[in-house]
Amino acid sequence: MSSEWIEPLAGFELNQEESIVTKEYQAEKLASQGLDASLFGNHVAPSFFIGIGIRVGISSGISAEGNVNMLSRIVQHRPVVLGEVLMSKGRIVSVEVVPRGWRISTDVWFEGSDGERAVSLPRVSLKPDPLKAGSRGAGERPASVVQDTAMLKVVGEHQLTPSGTKSYSSEGNAIHYEMDVANKSGFRAPDYRRRAGCALSYGCYMGSWPATYRA
Repeated sequence: MSSEWIEPLAGFELNQEESIVTKEYQAEKLASQGLDASLFGNHVAPSFFIGIGIRVGISSGISAEGNVNMLSRIVQHRPVVLGEVLMSKGRIVSVEVVPRGWRISTDVWFEGSDGERAVSLPRVSLKPDPLKAGSRGAGERPASVVQDTAMLKVVGEHQLTPSGTKSYSSEGNAIHYEMDVANKSGFRAPDYRRRAGCALSYGCYMGSWPATYRA
């Protein structure tokens, strides 16, 4: 990818490209978090589409380096089979200037050979402005997916680590596992929890859990 990145702009259309999750890739990535890939049978773990969606933006010329997901939703319209070819589509919905930089809303989705959506990934993220490091404020906080966290039940603990998260993550955003990158973006430490935590949550839902989990 060229080092000449495109500044995010509302209405910008992302590249349409083929996306595939193979059995071998899924097994390797889930194993890095202590999850058994057989849990998902012949289907793709939905959390993988978060990173794939981000890479679609990168291949379209939009840098993800230093960005922080404020809210990602995964809408699985149907199960996706391992090795199935999907076509990515998407656009930047809005770009808003906020005290810490730019708040960006993006809609990415993946269609099957029938032209119907298989997975949708609307996302709100913060693109920090290096000149505003230390500033606070990213606009209105997105509504929480879980409104009452007191209703959640603790089922286990797992210690996320920089090396484990780096093994799992491959979307091109070192803010999740490199201290200097996180510091330059105005954060005290890398944010390990996002995608790796999502994979662990799906593992819990599917009935498997590593020996310990704490996010």
